[in-house]
Amino acid sequence: MGRVLAVVAVMALVGCATVSRPAYEDARLKRLAAPTLEKFESEAAFVAYIRRVRDLARSRGVWWASARRDGKQLARSQRLPDVRGLTNRRESLMHARYAKAPASGAPAQVPCPDGVKPPCYSDAQEERVVVTGSRISTPAASITNTQMRGVDEGDIVKQFGAFLVVLQDGRLFTVNTRPNGRAGLAVVGRANVYRSAKEDTWYDEMLIHGSRIVIVGYSYDRQAAEFSTFNIDEKGRLSREATYYITANDYYSGGNYATRLVDDKLIIRTQLDVREIDPDKPINWPRLRRWQREAEGDAALSAGKQIYGARDIYRPVQATAEPTLATISICPLGKARAGDELECRTTAFVSSSWWVYFVSREHAYLWAMPGDDDRNYPQRGPQCAPPAASAVENGVPGAVFRLTLDTGGMAFMPVLGDPIDQFSLDVDDRELRALVAWNGSCDDVPLEVKYVRASLTAFTSRAAGPAYTDLPSPHVPTLENRFIEGALVYGGRRGWGSWPPFEDERHEDARVVSVPTATPEKPTVLTVPHNVIRIESIGKAAVLTGYKDDRGLSISLLDGRATPDIASTVVLADRFESEGRSHAYNAAIEADGSGIMGVPTVRRTRDATRWAWRSRPSDVSYLHLESIGHLKPLGELSPREKSEHPAYKCEVSCIDWYGNTRPIFVDGRIFALAATEVVEGRVLNGAIIELNRVNLTAPLLAKR
Repeated sequence: MGRVLAVVAVMALVGCATVSRPAYEDARLKRLAAPTLEKFESEAAFVAYIRRVRDLARSRGVWWASARRDGKQLARSQRLPDVRGLTNRRESLMHARYAKAPASGAPAQVPCPDGVKPPCYSDAQEERVVVTGSRISTPAASITNTQMRGVDEGDIVKQFGAFLVVLQDGRLFTVNTRPNGRAGLAVVGRANVYRSAKEDTWYDEMLIHGSRIVIVGYSYDRQAAEFSTFNIDEKGRLSREATYYITANDYYSGGNYATRLVDDKLIIRTQLDVREIDPDKPINWPRLRRWQREAEGDAALSAGKQIYGARDIYRPVQATAEPTLATISICPLGKARAGDELECRTTAFVSSSWWVYFVSREHAYLWAMPGDDDRNYPQRGPQCAPPAASAVENGVPGAVFRLTLDTGGMAFMPVLGDPIDQFSLDVDDRELRALVAWNGSCDDVPLEVKYVRASLTAFTSRAAGPAYTDLPSPHVPTLENRFIEGALVYGGRRGWGSWPPFEDERHEDARVVSVPTATPEKPTVLTVPHNVIRIESIGKAAVLTGYKDDRGLSISLLDGRATPDIASTVVLADRFESEGRSHAYNAAIEADGSGIMGVPTVRRTRDATRWAWRSRPSDVSYLHLESIGHLKPLGELSPREKSEHPAYKCEVSCIDWYGNTRPIFVDGRIFALAATEVVEGRVLNGAIIELNRVNLTAPLLAKR
């Protein structure tokens, strides 16, 4: 219930400040900010900061400074920090996007199997090796639609050899895609991640390194992020290794994934609210503890070790009345060995309460922006409309923090503006790029946006700061954006919601802008015949989904190889997009630009809400792409009605916060995870047909 109750709790907190000047302009708060990155010299200095910022927040009428200090209750109010978009347009603008997909780079372009000529997915071919999702140009197998090359992301489906591993209902399921060495489907393993049905824990994300599976969740009982590690063997059998806890006020995000994997390094973003800490009591510093056994009434945990203290925390570099202790933990996984311990290095720094989290192969970035109480949101007036909305003073001040993954070195750079989400950021070996809203503090007005370029040397030298380039407004208040190969693409819609139109309702055509990253001052403005609720990257092309009317989901292809152009638009009749997260979409693209893609859909309009807590099964609708030319619908792989087995019972983590539907392309085959079923399909005569299916909830067959 914690995640649902938090929606209501956060609603009540919006717009509580009572003074007119934003906190970031308050000279008293500015004096609490350090000009450079430096750590607190003692616990006394850290406590003195908490007292001072609390007193200044109270003088500004900020709610938390006068609220009763109840750690558990306040932590629950922080649940779903990215879901304020349900009632607050600004949150849908900034963080809480439910239509999210990977930024720059193509789904992997991979060779066909030995002895098979392209295209791999022609009707005549039955089994092909196609790897999906990430930007890896010569990848190993992957089934997750990731944002950056070589950076895997936590998800609910992963692959281990011939096995698909599914995280659902706080359980792991292993599905053999080659039982007895031949193409097929068989559920061969099942294991509870939780240890007791009484646990108030949500299990959200999974990563695999070698034969080690890591499941990340959040325990309300222990107010800690939970890491469970399992081992999977060559027969798909699962065995628990260990469970660890790191003290945190949760990590969950409505529009981003908390975990990343770079080589053997597990990276997770968590937070500890400075406002939770009572300066008049001893501070219980976060610890990494290991579960040892179940004890009477509770679990017995090791004493663990403190992962940081006051002298490890970087002072704030921003003027903020709602400080948060942002933490990034890096945990090398290595090879699974008996008795292994999880050794994590945690970096902690005080920032404002809003941020966008982004990870490359070398660094973790956190773009921190003023929160509600720092802005006195919402604002209205002449400053919110063009041309005044593009003025420099409308770009809210923020800071981009950069953590070097290998060394743990920290740096920061002052910035202006509000990135929409993690897909607003991109980086190469020379520069950091971003799309930012310039009038993000304004209420329900068309956005004014700018392109940001900053040399990576700006993190260590202030000689040359970011450069800001004016871009065409999307003419709408809610934006989707994505970096593709060589360009940034953005467009949006009038309201924050992504549901289909009602009967006889029609949406306006969307203004879509393609910005060359080499020459951002030369954007191309296009029009698509629907609004925009999702943008995906496939090399030099972008896939855009949205609605024109109640006929069904519209999907357009933007071809960016030469002069950007809308190459194709199709409508999936009577199908409506049911899940908006980035990993809900996937594609398998070959070197010539052709391929196949999938997106979760439902037939009934009333089911197509795309809410994060939606746990109904969806179809997966597939489309064929002809060499970045035309899109052709192939049909759906659908779940059975009431597919859950009568004997099956979900006990823990029974809401699919990270979705329950995935298109999967692996080993040259097409699969769909649709709630409790894995369905295999094949393209034949221009349509997708079902070959096989298994039910995850059915009793496992007895071993012979």
